[in-house]
Amino acid sequence: MIRLLRLRLAAHHGQSNPAPTTIFQRSKRTLAPKSPTRASLPPKPTPYDQTILTHGLQALHRSGDLRIPNSEAFGFITSFQNLLRDLLSLCKLLLGSGEGYRLIGRQLLYTLSNAGYVEATMHILHNALVATRTQPNVLHTPDLLRARQHLRSVAGTATHPRAMVLDGKIAHRLGDHSAAIKRWTDAAKLIVHNPALRPRDNAELSSPWIELTLLHYERYLASRREADAALAREACQLGCRADDPTSYFHMAYLFPEYNSDGTQRITASWVYNLTKAAASGHVKAAYLLGKWYAESGWPYVEDEPPPGAKPSPFDTYPATDTGRGEGDGSHQDMNSKGGRAGKEEYTIFRSAIFPSTPQGRWTVGMKWLDVPVRYTYAPAHLLAAKMLLAKTLWGEAYAPEEAIRLAPGRYRFASEGDSLEGRARERTQPREDVPNPGYDEDKAKKHLTQLAFAIKAHKLRSQLVRFHEKRGLVPEECVSEVLVLGDGKLGPVGEEVGLSAIPPWIRKWWRFEDVREMWEGEVGELEREAIALLEEYGWEVRDGDGGLVFRPGISRIF
Repeated sequence: MIRLLRLRLAAHHGQSNPAPTTIFQRSKRTLAPKSPTRASLPPKPTPYDQTILTHGLQALHRSGDLRIPNSEAFGFITSFQNLLRDLLSLCKLLLGSGEGYRLIGRQLLYTLSNAGYVEATMHILHNALVATRTQPNVLHTPDLLRARQHLRSVAGTATHPRAMVLDGKIAHRLGDHSAAIKRWTDAAKLIVHNPALRPRDNAELSSPWIELTLLHYERYLASRREADAALAREACQLGCRADDPTSYFHMAYLFPEYNSDGTQRITASWVYNLTKAAASGHVKAAYLLGKWYAESGWPYVEDEPPPGAKPSPFDTYPATDTGRGEGDGSHQDMNSKGGRAGKEEYTIFRSAIFPSTPQGRWTVGMKWLDVPVRYTYAPAHLLAAKMLLAKTLWGEAYAPEEAIRLAPGRYRFASEGDSLEGRARERTQPREDVPNPGYDEDKAKKHLTQLAFAIKAHKLRSQLVRFHEKRGLVPEECVSEVLVLGDGKLGPVGEEVGLSAIPPWIRKWWRFEDVREMWEGEVGELEREAIALLEEYGWEVRDGDGGLVFRPGISRIF
């Protein structure tokens, strides 16, 4: 039918061989690749493709070449497309079934790929890409050659962003960074300008700006070239335009501002980006935001608000334009016209002052820690324990009344000129520390107990991985399917034990691999600080079965 439709449209335009620049020829790239033997249907046709197809079917129906109404023909094509999706789902089901069904599932999957179904091709190659962690040469196997050619062909049309991202990942894994950058850059721009082309998936193929940001940033760390840093920031900004939480986190974490003494400068944009990421459930962003609330003193935000954001509690000198920022206490609209006003970041200059007391900021900080604690981010337990064991809270965390009321007394400098020259007004006496109403040793001990379990889980996993590597087995299997224990602690040497046999207080720390990778490099420091606190309070830690995990006087966690 597609071939008949193509010929009919060619006749309609008065061409026996339509030129590649015709509308149909351009749009059909999302319906089929150039090779007629590898026809490929996208997961979902775009409205533009549907319009072209509908007009073509109408033309065939009017000419008599198509005997059924075009609506029925379109329904047939849609049903055929759904059939391909159902077949792919069946492949996944068979591959996850018993040994007798896996071969059938594999053969069906490769048949779909050879027939040109791009989703099947992507499924094959994504699994192969994951396998390169333990089998570096798997992408060079002959079985994958045809699938790689198909993927490269689809990605080359620049109309299928997920295929472009996967092709870029393969190029990156094979060491072709230039090709990876080109694929990811093109895919990122395509998605940002066409949000409908960004379906969510578990294969992380819908966020090319993340890979692009990290690749450019790695190159910057290796070369210290500002050009690489600029490219990383540009890629990160693309992700922020797409409202991607990880990109907001990267913008705050990878591109902070610094003071002259090398300390980080807390800016409104830093707080804004971190809040955007944390509000979407980004674990480390929520941890850092909770830490900021709990530990920051006045001024909570250190950069001078731009003219479009004034008046605000964080103004250090009066605004220069007449009628604004004179400290009359009026709450003017920060998003009013003028300057760079209207940016969402400007709201931080008004909202960041709340809570304005040490107790309130401690409470909000603890609430934000609920997110990383829930998703087993071990450093959050240490921070929560420290906050619960603090008997007093920093008095400098109070916001001045003048700042809350937007009164003239909030200014540290008489003018912008004095600010540039550093001629500050005399500051008021610092506030005294206040008692911590959230002080709770029992809750702190529970958090330290969980931290000890996390450290124990990390040590056990490391032992199992080393044991598997010595036997030439796949390390990841030791925490995913089957455990071969070689230390005699959880079973006899060489005994195979299912994952369910591992105690839940250990197994929970292996659940979220991405989260575990965020903190496993800090285990040494986490253990030292946990031991110091446990020693200070004389606390013993035991697991759910009563087994000893830590005892004061012993300088390590078992």
